[in-house]
Amino acid sequence: MIRAAVRGDMETIVRIQAGAFQKHYEEDASRLDRLRENLSRKLAGWLMFEKDGKTIGCAHVLPQTLRIGKAKIVKGDLGYVAIPPEYQGQGLGHQLLTEALAWMKEQDYDLSRLGGLVKFYRRFGYQRFFRRFLEIKAGIMARAGASMVQEGELPMPEVWKKAIRRFSRKKDETSFLAVRSAFQKNYQGSMDVSPKELGVPGESPLALVFEDKGKIVAYLLGGEYPEEMTEAEARITIGEVGYRRGYEHGLAAMLLHVHNLALEKGIHRITVRTPFDPEFIRVLSTTPVRFNLVETYEGASGNMLQVVNLRSLIEHLVPELEARIKGSTWQGTILLQIEKDEVRLAAKGGRIRVGVRGKGGIKLSIKEFYLMQMVLGMLSFDEIRHLVGGRKLRPRDAAFLNDLFPRRAVYSGVWG
Repeated sequence: MIRAAVRGDMETIVRIQAGAFQKHYEEDASRLDRLRENLSRKLAGWLMFEKDGKTIGCAHVLPQTLRIGKAKIVKGDLGYVAIPPEYQGQGLGHQLLTEALAWMKEQDYDLSRLGGLVKFYRRFGYQRFFRRFLEIKAGIMARAGASMVQEGELPMPEVWKKAIRRFSRKKDETSFLAVRSAFQKNYQGSMDVSPKELGVPGESPLALVFEDKGKIVAYLLGGEYPEEMTEAEARITIGEVGYRRGYEHGLAAMLLHVHNLALEKGIHRITVRTPFDPEFIRVLSTTPVRFNLVETYEGASGNMLQVVNLRSLIEHLVPELEARIKGSTWQGTILLQIEKDEVRLAAKGGRIRVGVRGKGGIKLSIKEFYLMQMVLGMLSFDEIRHLVGGRKLRPRDAAFLNDLFPRRAVYSGVWG
């Protein structure tokens, strides 16, 4: 049985985590203290797994509300899934995960994400989902006619150099949060939270802002590791960038700055998390920065996503779907099916109802993998139309479905 944690469960959670991940906590004993501190502040999202009157496992679900145009969907990040050593090998971990997913469905979570072993979590419905980043190369050998030259420091206007400085928490918090919040609201899949809830970074050499007439108009947040961590995390990794519309040159300036800084340090590879937005590529292509755009599916262990509750997902999407078909004269029903679930919706007069009964209408059998991308705006219906099962669509029906699911600029962050 799964239940929500209460205050008296704090030490039980610590004990279960310490036993299940003994090596992890032995490497850094302070992690247990940080876990206790976090639990004392907030127990919401912790689930206790009980069997025969004993608490034998726990897990944590972090809820995040994501913007999809005028709609908001709910994603649950599943983590800290733990069974103590004395209970392992009895199939209880499988039962804990199954019940945690059932709990999320009952609570009307729409999607769930986790990072972990693909072979293990695939059996619970999770699917590998890609990450996107830019890979910037610095100081490499390049062909110049018949010879090879080493690319060096990249030129940068003096006015840009003067506009870049380190982020100051005391001085910049309010203006930084305003720029960050306004930027993220432009994208599908960004978090629906207040500016303060987005948080403020610490001060570091790679927390940068770009100013225009004394105002922050762009920012870059990154860090330096002692070594390469993963494919998407080079020694210098930029986790987030943003700017006010019309100040795209601020983004270009800071990336040029980081390129030259890396070169000074003898670091030849930088990775940058970037939205799925063609404007980023256009801006960077106007500079001499050498870069690759990478969409990676990690290997044995990686980022995974799944639909938890299809009906809830479509219900939460209704405000945006109706905005997309405003003024449409199309009417009818659509039976939407993925491998493990289905829901019927009806459209009439630009309004949508979900969960209607009936037969007939359009039947769409779509792979869950494609549906998740369509919901986030990473694929349009037209792009996967040839992969959809069901009877052949009339042109008018296909056009309506493409209105429901168009391609959009998408934030690359909390869902992957």
